[in-house]
Amino acid sequence: MAKSKIDETLKKIATNTSKASTPTTSSTSLGDPNCPHCGGAGYLRTDVPVGHPNFGRLEICVCRQRDVSQQVRERLYSLSRLDELKELTFDTFQPRGQTGLGEKQATSLEMAFNQAQHYASSLNGWLLLQGGYGCGKTHLAAAIANFAVGMGVPTLFLTVPDLLDMLRFSYDSEDTTFEQRFNEIRNASLLVLDDFGTQNATPWAQEKLFQIINYRYINKLPLVVTTNLGLDEIDARIRSRLTDPQLVSIVRINAPDYRHPM
Repeated sequence: MAKSKIDETLKKIATNTSKASTPTTSSTSLGDPNCPHCGGAGYLRTDVPVGHPNFGRLEICVCRQRDVSQQVRERLYSLSRLDELKELTFDTFQPRGQTGLGEKQATSLEMAFNQAQHYASSLNGWLLLQGGYGCGKTHLAAAIANFAVGMGVPTLFLTVPDLLDMLRFSYDSEDTTFEQRFNEIRNASLLVLDDFGTQNATPWAQEKLFQIINYRYINKLPLVVTTNLGLDEIDARIRSRLTDPQLVSIVRINAPDYRHPM
């Protein structure tokens, strides 16, 4: 059931990902020599008139999409912090929290756990996890990401400060351009932004975050966000996207810091 729901979601976003992919040396290697579409080139030039935004853009041919999808999955995983967080799964989460939690706190945590599991099984829409430090937001977000990776979904998990640093460093990178890195982030099949609100809120940072979030909003690409901010503390433009009831499920976790036993 979970696999079929995720497959449906991935089909919806496949077109966006394919069109946004700028072929690199590895992704433009030869395709199937018997392919009736590309004749073995591995990619196709978009058939649009001069002046069209996609004129001159290359798209990966269907004969290479499986190989490229694997490359994308591996690259996004290497960019994520998930290797450090591989123990943060649904199995290792305590749905009722620690011994000593009040009933309302335990119920809040259990509801968040159930909603995170439900989201992971479909990747439908967005999920916003709100709560204080150490209440379990990052564990649940990482559990969603780890579950998605296990289902073969190209997933990028980053704290917001790390994401912004990654973009800044790409200006001076010899391996990738800023545009390539920016597109890689905003087009990830599943993007998980942890610790939203802990970033240095410069105008540049706010603008890049808005561009990423707005792009995913327009294209309805799956997004998970964790924050300890109240909604009224979030930039108005971003808040308007994060509070759209047609797209976003907001989960507020009322639980204490698990790192400080009661």
